[in-house]
Amino acid sequence: LQVLDTLKALQSPRIHEMVLDALKDDDGGVRLAALRYCAVHRQKDALPTVMQAVSARSFKERPFEERRGWVMTLGMLSSGEILPPYQATAEAALRRGDHGEETHLALLLIRSVRETAARAWLQDFAGRATGEVKLLAHKVLAGNR
Repeated sequence: LQVLDTLKALQSPRIHEMVLDALKDDDGGVRLAALRYCAVHRQKDALPTVMQAVSARSFKERPFEERRGWVMTLGMLSSGEILPPYQATAEAALRRGDHGEETHLALLLIRSVRETAARAWLQDFAGRATGEVKLLAHKVLAGNR
């Protein structure tokens, strides 16, 4: 974990390979450090591993903080093409008044996509939302995780 934190400012093929291996580490802290590295350095070759982890059945069993790291990294490494299922999750949650973890993760992913359309959609969503969902949407928009 300390090694990954030390190397976060560096880039090399060897470090990239080490980070990819760290995404599969047994320690959640190591995985989070590797995810931060991938997001900061836009390490697109990590995208298949990140997508596989997020879509795994066991993903929901991970602690919220780790799931947050995975979905935010997925958003940062992806294009707007990834948005529709997460927007659908948010819209369904809005209809149910559900401000739980899955809604939170969907909104975080949408905010993490580095495209103007994603940010515009999230601002529109926050404007249409009500109650606790509205509070959550504004919290995510403000950059509070």
